[in-house]
Amino acid sequence: MRQLYRRKHFSGKTIRRYSTTILLLGSMSSYASAQTIHEMYADRSFENALQQSMVAEFSLAYDDIATALHNYTVLAIRSNSTTIKQRALDVALEYNDLQAALDIATHWVEQEPTDVPALFYLSHIALKTHEYELAATTLDKILNIDPTADLEEILAGIAPEQPQDRDILLNALRASKEKNNPSILALIAGLEAQNGLYEQALNNINRALRKRTKSTSFILMKANLLIALQDDEATKDWFAKASRRNKDNLDIRLAEARYYIQINEQKEALSKLESIIKDHPDAQEALFIAGLTSIDLKQYEKAEQYLVDLRTSAKYQNEAYYYLAINAQRKQHYETAKAYYRLVDGSLYITSRRNMIAIFDKQGQLNDALRFLTQERVNYPQHASFLYQAQADILKKMNNKKAALALLDEAIKNL
Repeated sequence: MRQLYRRKHFSGKTIRRYSTTILLLGSMSSYASAQTIHEMYADRSFENALQQSMVAEFSLAYDDIATALHNYTVLAIRSNSTTIKQRALDVALEYNDLQAALDIATHWVEQEPTDVPALFYLSHIALKTHEYELAATTLDKILNIDPTADLEEILAGIAPEQPQDRDILLNALRASKEKNNPSILALIAGLEAQNGLYEQALNNINRALRKRTKSTSFILMKANLLIALQDDEATKDWFAKASRRNKDNLDIRLAEARYYIQINEQKEALSKLESIIKDHPDAQEALFIAGLTSIDLKQYEKAEQYLVDLRTSAKYQNEAYYYLAINAQRKQHYETAKAYYRLVDGSLYITSRRNMIAIFDKQGQLNDALRFLTQERVNYPQHASFLYQAQADILKKMNNKKAALALLDEAIKNL
């Protein structure tokens, strides 16, 4: 599904049309090069979509957003090109012209009533603009074309914040022709949960699950509703059943492990994670969580076993090095800990170096820490401010305030 966007007010299906002259005179006059383009195309029609697209893109390059939006809106209305409509919507939504976005999406659906991506756009924008009847009608059309369509992303991030708005949307969905479709039932359940109606929501997600037993999102929604109802035994039973029936579904099995961590049953969580790793040895998230859980359980050798496998991971490399260092530090293997901390970069850089300084201090090696931090300023100039201050703090701790001030003066000059 194409990425979805949103808009603010819906003014019906009337789509504004603009003449070439009005559109191009809007705000390009302050740019000499823009004027040249205007003189070339002002008296031409919109028949040449490529030329007009170039005008719109040229306007965007010069921050003439109004002209670009107007041109693309008209292009989208006049053209049969899906690519142009897509680009027009992208521009309208990027610059938060929600009226233009709605006009384009509405026209797209009128022109191509069975185009599912267009319907997805329209329903999403209608929800954002609180046009819930339009949204429900559009969702009906989507499900009439594809009864198995996944509607979650339509509502993602734009669920109504106010209870009264949720009630309006709920009423619209409950009255829709496709109200018994599993996807609609799931949307209803999600909105009911937001309103605190957990029992009602559970009933609706159970209805959805009877029709779509393997849906990961439905299974996890039911688990979350049981958690919200604070029914630990029912939650455990449901996770056990779902994991057994969906042994190859990592999302469900990881959710079960995270749940046991959430309720402070780390031993059971680690058992679940070990079972996942046995079936899926390359499951990086399982390895990472298993490593951290093993540290919490003081099973340091096991933690190292899991985390070492992530040293070449594009996603978890820095975290793996950091927690390998933590693991070594807990074992009082300080040189190993420092070696791992040296390899940490990214968002954990500063925390890792602070931990290293603490180890140097514990070992009575503050002079070594100063030399290390000096080299770090060469290796990581982007962290120079932090490194200078860390060195100054060490010098203060060594009762060498004069050197600390001199170092800070150097930092001010250099930075």
